[in-house]
This record gives sequence, structure tokens and C-alpha cells, in this order.
Amino acid sequence: MKVSVVVPVKDNEEMIGDCIESLLNQDFPKTDYEVIVVDNNSRDNTAKEIKRYPVKYLFEERIGASFALNKGVNESSGPIIAFTDSDCIADNKWLGELVKVFNEKNVASVAGEVIGFTPTATVVEQFLASYNNLSQGKNFDENGDPKGGYFPVYVVTANVAYKKNILVKLGMFDTQMRSGHDVDLSWRVQWAGYKIAFSPEALIYHRYRRGVFGMFKKFFGYSYHRSLYLKKHRKELNKRIFFARYRYNSLLKNIVLMVPFLILKRSKEEKLKLVFQNIVDIAEITGSIFGSLKNRRSEERRVGKECRSRWS
Repeated sequence: MKVSVVVPVKDNEEMIGDCIESLLNQDFPKTDYEVIVVDNNSRDNTAKEIKRYPVKYLFEERIGASFALNKGVNESSGPIIAFTDSDCIADNKWLGELVKVFNEKNVASVAGEVIGFTPTATVVEQFLASYNNLSQGKNFDENGDPKGGYFPVYVVTANVAYKKNILVKLGMFDTQMRSGHDVDLSWRVQWAGYKIAFSPEALIYHRYRRGVFGMFKKFFGYSYHRSLYLKKHRKELNKRIFFARYRYNSLLKNIVLMVPFLILKRSKEEKLKLVFQNIVDIAEITGSIFGSLKNRRSEERRVGKECRSRWS
């Protein structure tokens, strides 16, 4: 079975080489897969680094992961398309473990597990590797089937594969979304009646942000863009209010715990973990608030424009 592996990248000359090398060293027939790396208008030496390897190099001028991902899909030759990120390293059995699950009936997408890259250099990376918000195993049961929950299961493009014909049929990734495009696609796949499966042995190792500001920015972005895909799928979700109460509860709990942690003899690592958890909670809460306000104003401007054009 021919497989196309698509990797979008922007300004990541430091890590893209390790990612490509892991993809070229797959325990999978070399003639049965291709590696496509899409340069999303990088301004550093990313392009030069990519061209050192025997992969298909593509350039996408429009900035945004969705544009780069769709470019890779359009230029791919395989009926199965696997995705990962430029800050990831693939286990050598990754591709084979993903592909074999497509033999199951009605499977349109297969997700693998994302694990924090452990040879970490900073305390922030160590925290994020243990926190591992990108882990996909928690969303599936022991049979690899999606668990029920408040929201439908979603999978991330750090470690997932799709049937190309279904991707194209559903319109690929929504280019209006700067983040959350993978969640949106996951839900559209399920609304269309297809199945998402899980392969626990298809492993990707993800390298996290090294600094506190980068960590805050990443989690702020996750929540900021969440309101966009929640609003897009409001009808299917049959929900009008999305209140992340667990985030507020977590923040309150950790603030209360800060006092005994600072007074009692706790290790530096324990104290930092609590501080970092508070930063993550604050980032997600503020991101959610700002994202909701921004999308609300955008919706009001759209409705106002429609009304003015209708009555002018």
C-alpha cells in the first residue's frame, strides 16, 4: 500500500533534520512510501536543511498549517496520507503500525500515540513531557475504539493518517483556522459516518517548548482558537455554552496548594511543576476568553455587513 507522509514546517531549521531522518528510516518498504515536506514560507534556513535529504520539497507561500497540509495532500501520490510535525521524531515502526489498521471496516483515519521526547534540556520541557497534552491514547479504549465523552474524539496532526479520497471528499483542512484544524477535520469525519481508530504502537516522540513564554503562548493559542471550531460545530454538538469549569477549578486548587508548597520542604521540581500548571491554566482561561470575544465580534461584523447589503 502506497503511503504519502506530509510534514508542514515553518522556521524550524533546528529540528526538521531529525524529523526527516526518522521518517526515512522507517521499517517499511522504501518503494511504498514518500516523504513530502512543505515549507510554510520559512525565513530561516529550513529550506536549505530540507533539501539535504531525498524528500519531496514543496513551498507554500500562504502562512498557516492548514494551507501547508492541503498543499501536501494535493501533491501526494498515495491513497493513504500520514501526518506528523516538524518538532516530532517517528519511531521506526510508526508507519507500519498506522497503516495496518486501515484494513478494518469503515476506518477513515488512524491515530497513533504521542509521547514526550525525554532527553529534555530544560525544566519546562520536562514538565510538558510529563503533562503530555497531545497524548491520544486517553481518547480510546483497549480495543482502539473512541471513548464517549462531552465532545467527540479528536486526533491531532502530530500523529495521524487518513484515506486521501475521504480527505478530499470532506474538503481537507479548513484554511480559516490557524489552529484546531485537526480537531475540526476529526469531527467532520465522524459526522460523515466514518470511523477513527487508534494504534497504540504507532509512536511519535514530540519535542516541547523550551521556555515559559513559549509554553504560555502555545496553550493560549490552543484555547484562543478552540472557540472557532466549537462555534462551527455548534449544531452537531447541540450545545450553546462551552464552559471549561475544570480549568478554573484546577487553577483555584493549585493556588491554594501554593501556600503549603512554599512553606513546607518540597523539592524544587515539585514547586516548579505546580507553578507551571498554574501558568497552563491561566493561559487556557485567558485564551478562551479572548478567543470567544474575538469570534463574537467577527460574527457581529459579518451579520452587520449582511444586513447593510440587504437594505442598501
